[in-house]
Amino acid sequence: MKNFSYEKDSEPFEQTLIQSLRGAQRRGNLIGKLRLLRFARNDNVGIIQRSRSLAAAKRILLCRIRRVMLAFFAVLMITLGLSFPIAQASQPTEAQVKAAFIYNFAKFTEWPSYLLRDPDKPFVIGVLGDDEFYEALKEVVKEKSVQERPVSVRRITKAEDGRSCHVLYIGDSQEENITYIFDTLKDFHVLTVGDINGFAKKGGMINFVREGKFIRFEINVNAVERSGLKVSAQLLKLAKIVNK
Repeated sequence: MKNFSYEKDSEPFEQTLIQSLRGAQRRGNLIGKLRLLRFARNDNVGIIQRSRSLAAAKRILLCRIRRVMLAFFAVLMITLGLSFPIAQASQPTEAQVKAAFIYNFAKFTEWPSYLLRDPDKPFVIGVLGDDEFYEALKEVVKEKSVQERPVSVRRITKAEDGRSCHVLYIGDSQEENITYIFDTLKDFHVLTVGDINGFAKKGGMINFVREGKFIRFEINVNAVERSGLKVSAQLLKLAKIVNK
């Protein structure tokens, strides 16, 4: 499970990220924990509103505090933008968290308007070189939309097929081919996302980077601009900026 930094005016990104993780964990009990802890974050306002008295709200918190302690720290880290630790039981996996990030990268990026004229065409996120992540991403974005279009996740087997994607995640198995992939996509408006050492410095747009047991992401602003895309200021404030 991974992390992102946070500033107050980046609240929309934080909210949509948490919503994405909730969708991926609909069968577990993380949603209830999230709700409880969000109430606690707001000085118990939410709990008080749902309880008949402050005393009742306090009893609820005391009864559940031990059971939700691990979830408390994980969710608090998301909510406040601190570090998100490696996955533990009953919490989103690393792949689910990365998938939620990618979904929200798409929501906070603008494509040239002519690429999104046809409302019947899906918003395509491709995965090249990582079948396990492909499955996780499909689950996270299930029944979700970007730019008012349903999200379609596609398994990409060669760089040329990535040209038809709006977002392309490039797995670390493709590290040796990364220069060829970038050359193949350079004239197309494809947001490239990777988890490869030096990915952004070599021309990739967004890269997951590890810091100890935590993960953040970096953005190559020049690469994004060259592709004709525009990422929001909210997203840039959460990233490490890398320029080729």
